[in-house]
Amino acid sequence: MEDIEYRRPDRRLWLATGAFCSLFTVLGQLAAWGHPDWPPLGAIILSVLFAACTIYPALISFDLALTRTVLEAGGLRIQRPLRQQFHPWTDIVAITVVGSEHYEVQLELTDNSLLRLPAPLASGASIDPQFRHSVSEMRRRRQAAATDTRR
Repeated sequence: MEDIEYRRPDRRLWLATGAFCSLFTVLGQLAAWGHPDWPPLGAIILSVLFAACTIYPALISFDLALTRTVLEAGGLRIQRPLRQQFHPWTDIVAITVVGSEHYEVQLELTDNSLLRLPAPLASGASIDPQFRHSVSEMRRRRQAAATDTRR
């Protein structure tokens, strides 16, 4: 069985947002330290405040842009830039679609916890056929794994 990878459809927008926030951080640092008449303590305070307000959005943007869901033969892997999670098909109880305007896939695990997947996603008045196919494939692989373990 081939691996299938899902990424956010808006990942380019999040990459651009992260790049903009990073550039804004650098420009803010240059502005804070570029004024020779400012007292050093004022420059440090402004620099830390500016970095705190711009680095966090950049990190979140890059995380959203680079996160993906991979369907493998043995289970489902969520890959983020700094970590990854693997959930075997046997640990997944149910796969449901949640949302009203923005649709996400939610897993119910054997320990009764709920986990929303970063991708696939759909938005709009109705769910598009590609999103339906993605959810169907997840359910099919989970069902196939459940059938294999019963034998």
